[in-house]
Amino acid sequence: MGTPTNIALRLFDIYNRQGFQITSELNSEHVYSDTYIFTRIYQNNRSQTHHLGIAMREVHFLESLCSLRDIRNIFVIGNSFAFSTFALALINPQAKVVAIEIGDEDFTAEWIDRTNRIAREEGLNITVIKGSSPENNADIINREFDGRIDLAFVDGLHTTAAVEADFESLIPFGHDETMFVFHDVLSFSLTEGLSRVVTRHPMDGRVFFATPSGMAVVQKTLPPNYDIFSETYGCSALVQIIINAYRAAKEEEEAKRRQALSA
Repeated sequence: MGTPTNIALRLFDIYNRQGFQITSELNSEHVYSDTYIFTRIYQNNRSQTHHLGIAMREVHFLESLCSLRDIRNIFVIGNSFAFSTFALALINPQAKVVAIEIGDEDFTAEWIDRTNRIAREEGLNITVIKGSSPENNADIINREFDGRIDLAFVDGLHTTAAVEADFESLIPFGHDETMFVFHDVLSFSLTEGLSRVVTRHPMDGRVFFATPSGMAVVQKTLPPNYDIFSETYGCSALVQIIINAYRAAKEEEEAKRRQALSA
């Protein structure tokens, strides 16, 4: 049997041939936990997961997003077990992908060399470098990309201060068409940090409610078909109406509950 050409199938196949198993997008109603929607890694049916990977739905999101631009240089903050790194390389075979990983625990440290080895075996243009974001970002981007990136995927430390610092460190290396993509924005309430950077450096910033983690994309200029992309992945006036209606209903329900308690 030959190597799959479909990106989703190829991703799973890469791990299987290395002796690992992957799960992703398991329905919470069936497995009784909403965290299994994200990607987990196993070996001999035992969990090896220290950090959850992006969901398969978010792989499809990245595939659609990347179809809108000619992307050659991709910088990734946070490699973990390389699921998003491999996905971006498969989606963009014409691109060079460089990831920075601090590797401050055995699991992520082991996956630095392992990712580089697997990438060579699979013919993927990937390099994972041990380092700390934002401190080492400038040196790596200047050395690997001559100071210019087309897409940045930020999935490092999930705090407001960290995502703001990561974003600021990338701004000097972007251009008018660079797409800055952030994972876990809604899941970890990171909008405040992004908003502060966008205020200092005016750009279009959108959060996508059809991605499990609430991903965000920030860019200076918008590519063709970005409106239909936004509608497809849950960033539209209709979605905002739905969210506002839900919030109003919940607030009314809470008001009634309080009124009943005080009666």
